[in-house]
Amino acid sequence: MTEPPRRPAGQWTPAELGVHHVTGDGLMPAYVRRPHDEQLQAVLDPETEYSRLVVIRGDALSGKSRAAYEAVTGVLADWTLEHPPTVAALAARLEAGISPRTVLWLGELRHHADADRGAAILGLLDDVLDG
Repeated sequence: MTEPPRRPAGQWTPAELGVHHVTGDGLMPAYVRRPHDEQLQAVLDPETEYSRLVVIRGDALSGKSRAAYEAVTGVLADWTLEHPPTVAALAARLEAGISPRTVLWLGELRHHADADRGAAILGLLDDVLDG
């Protein structure tokens, strides 16, 4: 199995992480900051010494992925970001261990949870967070 790509968070494009374009021309419009952005950036504070799982909830196409992208690339741009393309790739990464200063971008968590072995994979994620 090939490993998912990993490179600094600031080197990923929004499209590579599943952020939807909202215009027909394929260009990503300027980001409009909203009140929750400060809270999201605070949760991602790189000085925090513990692992954390950040889940952003909201209606479809409300800007959840874009808000996460802007926060991660703004606050943790030099951290490694991994985006496992499949449930199997996620399981392999969790079993191998996640290095410090790594963002594990899961996108739609429900796709992982609903897959075969979903409960086991979430258990591995829990183990990593407790690590």
